[in-house]
Amino acid sequence: MFLTLGALSALGKRPEIGVLAKMESSSPSDALQDAAKIVHGIMLQAGNATDHISADDQALLQSVIDVIDSSIFGSMNSSHRADVNALAAAVAAASQCNTDFAARLAPDGDLGGLEAGVNSAQADLDVLLDEFHAAIMDRDTKRTALNSHMDMISIPPGCPDLPDDRTKPALDVYFEQSDYSNWYTAQQASYDVFNTAFDDSETTLDEVVERYAVQLAKRNIRYCDWKYGLEWACTKFQTCFDDESNDYLNTLIPSIEADVAARKDAFKAGTRIIAQIGFLLGTNVSPEPPSTIDDSRYDMVYPTVPVKDTCPLELLDDKKYNPEVQCAPTPTAEDIEELVHEMAAQ
Repeated sequence: MFLTLGALSALGKRPEIGVLAKMESSSPSDALQDAAKIVHGIMLQAGNATDHISADDQALLQSVIDVIDSSIFGSMNSSHRADVNALAAAVAAASQCNTDFAARLAPDGDLGGLEAGVNSAQADLDVLLDEFHAAIMDRDTKRTALNSHMDMISIPPGCPDLPDDRTKPALDVYFEQSDYSNWYTAQQASYDVFNTAFDDSETTLDEVVERYAVQLAKRNIRYCDWKYGLEWACTKFQTCFDDESNDYLNTLIPSIEADVAARKDAFKAGTRIIAQIGFLLGTNVSPEPPSTIDDSRYDMVYPTVPVKDTCPLELLDDKKYNPEVQCAPTPTAEDIEELVHEMAAQ
C-alpha cells in the first residue's frame, strides 16, 4: 500500500519515494524491479552496514515490504483467482454446447419435436400400408371369385321361335315360361353379386392408394425437414464445441501457464526482496535469500474438457422409415434455420 502523505513528508523528498509511489500501479515484474532498486540504493548509502540505517530508511524499507506483500502479492492473488475462474468458465462453455444440443434433441426440444412428427407420420403410414395390403388381397380374392364364377356359368338354353300358329292358346303356352328367361334371371343375380363385390374392392383399393400417397408425401416432407434440421444442428454443435475446446486448450491454457510461471517468478523475487529487507532491518540473521521458496499458492489445476457428445445422424438410417426417403439437395443454412423454427412452432 502507498505511504500516507504524512509519512512521505516525514521521509523528505528522496528519489526512492517517487519510485515507491508508482509501484502499486505497475506490473508485478516492474514493481519488484523498482523495489529492488530502492533496497539496492539504501544498501549503497549504508555501505552494507545494517546498524547504520536511518529511521527514514527503515520506514521506507518497511513500506516496500507492505507494498510487496499487500499490493503486489495481493494483485497476483487476484489474478490467480481470475485465471481459476476463466478456466472454469471456458470448460463450462464447452460443456454448455453439449447441454444445449442435448436439450434440442430432447422430446420437448425443436429437433426432438421434428423427430416425433416424423415417427407419428410413419406410424400412420404403416397403418395405411397394412390397409393397402389388405385391400390388395381382398381385391385379388374378389377377382378370383368373379373369374371362377364366370367360368362356372352354364351355357344358356336355346330360345324357341314363336309358334307358327299365333293363336292365343299357342302364345299363352309360349309366354307362360322361358327356360332362357329363367336362366338369365338366375345368372344375372348371381353374377351381379360377384361383379359388385369385385368393383367395390377395386374402389376401396383406389381410396386406400390415394390416402397412402397423401400420407407418404406428408411423411417424406417431415422426414426431410427433420433430416435437414438435424444435419444443420450437428454442424452447429460441433463447431460450438470445437471452437470452445480449442480456445481453452490452445489459447487460454498456454496463456495462463505463462501467467503462472511469471507469477511464481515474481513471488520468488518478492520473497527474496522481503528477506533481504529483513536482514537490513535486523529481523533476518542471514543476508542470503531463502534457498527454497514455496510458490505452490500459484499452482494451477487445469480442468478437463468434457467429452463431446455424439451427433445421432444414424437415426436417419433407421429401417422403420419405410419406404426409404429420397430428399432433395440440402438447402442453405439460413433456409434450414428458418425451417426448424417454423416446424418447432407448429
